[in-house]
Amino acid sequence: MTRSWKLLVPAMAAAFLCGCASTHDIQREGHHPLGGGFNDSQLRQGLFRIDAKSNLGIVADISSARLAWKLRAEQLCGSSEFQEFAVHEYSVDSHLRYMGVTPKIAGRVGYALCASAGISAADAIAFVRRPY
Repeated sequence: MTRSWKLLVPAMAAAFLCGCASTHDIQREGHHPLGGGFNDSQLRQGLFRIDAKSNLGIVADISSARLAWKLRAEQLCGSSEFQEFAVHEYSVDSHLRYMGVTPKIAGRVGYALCASAGISAADAIAFVRRPY
C-alpha cells in the first residue's frame, strides 16, 4: 500500500465512524449520498425553521448536526445574532447497511429567530404555535 493510501484509508474510516457536519442544501441539491445536509423554510422575515442532519456514521454524532444547524442559522440571519427555540435532536438508523453495520444519522430541527427580525421571542413562539 502506498503512503497516500495509508493516510487516506484511516481518514475515510474515521469520517465514516463519526459522521460529519454537512453543508449540503437538500432543497436545492437533492439528497446527499452520505445522508447529511439541511432543509430550511422562512416563516416570516427573520424567522426560520431549520432541519440539519449529520452525515452517516457508525454512531450518531449529534455535535455534527448541531454545527450544521448553527452554521445554517448564521447564514440565514447574516450573523451569529439569533435565538433558537423549540429545538428537537434525534438519531435514526439509515436504510443502508455497510459491512454488517447500519449507519446512523443525527439530526436537529428547530427555529431560529434572527436579531434583525423585529419581533420578540414570545411573538415568534406564538406565531409558530398558532393553529393553521
